[in-house]
Amino acid sequence: MNQARLLQHYSWMSMKRSFSKKLSLLKTKQPLYLSFSLCKASLAMAKLTDSEIPMLSL
Repeated sequence: MNQARLLQHYSWMSMKRSFSKKLSLLKTKQPLYLSFSLCKASLAMAKLTDSEIPMLSL
């Protein structure tokens, strides 16, 4: 695995962690904020190539 891919993997993992944290705070946050987070997560996932998807499920 090259360095760029490794970096992308770790940035994805940290994004997933922070997203889960935001999701757990759903009851105290505004719906607009949550939908914005979902949109950002969707955009980040859309940038991944097919070859990188299996790696992320490890």
